[in-house]
Amino acid sequence: MLRKLCNAYAGLSAQELDRLCRLEEELPLIAQLTGENVFIDCLARDGRVLVAAQAGQADEGSAYREKVVGQWVLPQREPAVFHAIRLMAPVRDLKAITQEDRVVRQNAVPIRGEGGRCIGVLIRERDISRDLLQEKKFQSLARSYEQENLSLRSPQPLRDDAALREIHHRVKNNLQLVASILNLQARRASDSACRRLLGENVGRVLSIAAIHDILTQNKACSTRVESRNLLERLRANLLPLYPRIPADRDLGDGRFCFPLPGYGQRRGTGGQRADHQRAGTCL
Repeated sequence: MLRKLCNAYAGLSAQELDRLCRLEEELPLIAQLTGENVFIDCLARDGRVLVAAQAGQADEGSAYREKVVGQWVLPQREPAVFHAIRLMAPVRDLKAITQEDRVVRQNAVPIRGEGGRCIGVLIRERDISRDLLQEKKFQSLARSYEQENLSLRSPQPLRDDAALREIHHRVKNNLQLVASILNLQARRASDSACRRLLGENVGRVLSIAAIHDILTQNKACSTRVESRNLLERLRANLLPLYPRIPADRDLGDGRFCFPLPGYGQRRGTGGQRADHQRAGTCL
């Protein structure tokens, strides 16, 4: 095919044509070595450039679905080819667009004929379409992250409250996920002491998650929190860890007393335990 195209469009001598044909025979080996697409572009009599030979990987990694031999090369789409012809020097790592509209990086080196004139260009292409797509994704994520940071830094109170509620919501979801994982481990544990310790940790993690859940539901999460609701949630999560905790007591004056689990059992002095019923808070 190269010989036929060059005879039709290029004014090459027999020696120059033989040189291009010998180079064409080596293209598959070069393509296998580099793992990229390799071409020989021929310089026509009228100054245009024609794809005369092609070799490459015929798989999903190739930038070409079909052969492009016999098609004309446009300078605005493949500038490396024309720079190599004009400069008579190698040109490397220039972006180009293929005949199938894929984005590639090109290395081009001129092929010299008789008298040192340029008779063609040897080209190696590397497909960067996936790299560009990945870069666009990273840029999009970076813009989203930057916008999120700007929203968190916004001086407007409404934006601050919404951002804080979203943060508390995400933290709560993550803590609940951790509690679920610990619960699964507790079920699979064969040792009773291990199951008990894992169960205690589940209660503690859920207690922290309850705090963030309340802050998520609170419309003024940055200023006030309803203590009674918070303590009731904490007591519900910690009760399985300390089953002897008494119920809350109505003091008769509009206040309620909530025992704090574990606090009274550890606040004694001299190694003695104090009565856990005396450790609590009143509202």
